[in-house]
Amino acid sequence: MATLASLFGNLEVVFYGVAVALTLSTIEVAIRYKEYIPRPRYWKTVGESIRLLNKESRVLIIDVREEWEFAKGHIDEAINIPLENLCHSNLKEVLDPETTYLLACSKGRKRSKIASKHLNEMGLTSYWIHGGTYSWQKKMVGVKV
Repeated sequence: MATLASLFGNLEVVFYGVAVALTLSTIEVAIRYKEYIPRPRYWKTVGESIRLLNKESRVLIIDVREEWEFAKGHIDEAINIPLENLCHSNLKEVLDPETTYLLACSKGRKRSKIASKHLNEMGLTSYWIHGGTYSWQKKMVGVKV
């Protein structure tokens, strides 16, 4: 009987080990072949944003942080339209439908994502910058302080 109990205990460890190995191999495959993993449609990395700015002539960066945050430092050539103003005004009449809008906030997680969704729902082309001004600054690309 003692042998049977130890056998089941060992099987539990084996099953756990197999589950962990399968999980780790799945993660490794996802990391190794990340270009095959579909990305969200409405965001761009800092590098992609820079390439878009260099390639296209009609691109505008909108910083959706509060005015005091913008004053502390922002991406060169960005204009400041705080998220609350952007979402509670009819900008469709003011914004050019032929322009692509890149939206930035501090970390590129929430406010720029909300703003991008709002502009896309208005029929405009916009992307939020993943990592925001923080990542832009880490790339050492023109952040005014």
